Amino acid sequence: MARSTKRGGKKNRKVVFRKNRLKNKWKNEKKKRGIRVQNNLIQQAWDKSASNKKNMHRMGLAFDVNDRLSGMANEKASSNEDNQTSKFIETFEEELKKRYVKSNYLPISELKFLVSMMEKHGEDFEAMERDSKNYFRRTSGQIRRAIQAFKKMPMQYNAYLLLKNAALCLHHKEDLHSNLTELSVFLHCCYLLEV
Repeated sequence: MARSTKRGGKKNRKVVFRKNRLKNKWKNEKKKRGIRVQNNLIQQAWDKSASNKKNMHRMGLAFDVNDRLSGMANEKASSNEDNQTSKFIETFEEELKKRYVKSNYLPISELKFLVSMMEKHGEDFEAMERDSKNYFRRTSGQIRRAIQAFKKMPMQYNAYLLLKNAALCLHHKEDLHSNLTELSVFLHCCYLLEV
């Protein structure tokens, strides 16, 4: 007589093939869809029939950065293949340079904050840190770096100095603080006109 399953006897189970079939179905779906690349150059150069690793190697890009860094990927390709990859990399770099232009201006809200802090406290960064207008609770180091960045932007900082000197020449110190918003709008308009 067979032991009951309660006492650790053999349990008859049906074999379920569903899991593996679902996994294979998803793999096939992924292959059909291909990769989603938002860069047009890579999308045009991509070969759907080849593997990801071969595509990346053909374009001259690293599939596994660790292999490249450790020097294990020292496969020497033909000179024709090298020329194709170098052309692709050159066009890719040119496109990236065109797309990402560094903006040399601060947003209006940042300008208002920095100019008001500079007018109120001068170069005392600890006082700026404790100021009630420091809504984001920036540290003195963060404020110092932001002011240094503002001073390195010649267009905005020079416009600020010109307006500050003009207001001081007119002896309207109380008007200077009220003109901060006008100053920030003026600086932002200068940026828009220059671009």
